[in-house]
Amino acid sequence: MTQIHLVVGDNETEKERVLRELARAASPKGGPEPEIIRYRAGDSAIETVISDASTPNLFGTTSFIIITECQNLRSEALEALAVYFKAPSPTTILICEGASIGKKLGKDHPFTRALKESKKFITLVECPSPPDYKMHEWASETSRSRYKRSLNEDAARLLIECTGTNQSRITSELEKLDIVLNPGMEIGEKEIREYTGGAGEKQPWDLAPAVARKEIDSALGILANLFEFNTPALQMLYALNTHFAGLLRLKIYFSNQRELLAQTKKLARMGFRGKDEFNRLMAEAIKESRFSERPLPPNMIYARIVLPRLLDQLDNYSLDQLTYILRYLATIDVNLKTGLFKGGLIDMERVILSIMYSDKHRMETIL
Repeated sequence: MTQIHLVVGDNETEKERVLRELARAASPKGGPEPEIIRYRAGDSAIETVISDASTPNLFGTTSFIIITECQNLRSEALEALAVYFKAPSPTTILICEGASIGKKLGKDHPFTRALKESKKFITLVECPSPPDYKMHEWASETSRSRYKRSLNEDAARLLIECTGTNQSRITSELEKLDIVLNPGMEIGEKEIREYTGGAGEKQPWDLAPAVARKEIDSALGILANLFEFNTPALQMLYALNTHFAGLLRLKIYFSNQRELLAQTKKLARMGFRGKDEFNRLMAEAIKESRFSERPLPPNMIYARIVLPRLLDQLDNYSLDQLTYILRYLATIDVNLKTGLFKGGLIDMERVILSIMYSDKHRMETIL
């Protein structure tokens, strides 16, 4: 077995699996388990780590040393490691784990040269984060491997919608669910909505997509959260106005290109198989319609378009409705600034319900 393993990347679940496999491989079948010593980069002197790695185990077994968070190792520490890399102990398995290791070093740095000169002793294992469109699969695997809980695809997608694609946030929510649920209980959509849907502080931008999807429970929950964290009504109105103005521009764009809209919807239904072409068409539509202030790169389409189900939002409102909604929001904005609209929780609840039911009920506007 190779004496040195560099396990790099930001996929924590995959790195944990790799570390378990390496520890298992270091223990011969039927033989004694290896002694495992953990150090965290920055907390321990690198000289101590190298000394322990170089010293044979008193019981004659393999020592298994892990240095975590190696992205925090300074240049001089990496230089000291480079010396060990050239002549590693045959009775020690050294694992350096981190988001990256020595990535910013020049090609003439001793550590960089040691990686090239000591290849026979070193194995590089890369564990990059999954792309956004596969993050729900990562969440399901993390739930199963780390918490021994089943998380079906629909529940996993809902979790990503609630938390975003930040792995630390996803793991934090799974840990919370593991604490509050009975042992072995499956995590379903009901549990996600009850314990995660309203987790943490929401932002005004979270409100608009829920309103546009006509999800009353979700929109009212986000609204209550915004008021709980003292978010001004003016910020909520600004977010609603910006979002629905973008929807109107996108609706006009697609209304002039109906065949393109049909093609885009077909690609959306194809999922992963149509992902690349869908991303390209949507990125172009976002740019040409000026849906957002800045063009979206294709790798952002999943988080900004697919997860919030933007095409469904478009289907929920006609051009006439979207035009009215913008006039209505402008009226509310003026009334808020002149004191005619108080902007309390109940007032804002009426606003979002008026938007959702704008096909049946309309108020007089100033425009």
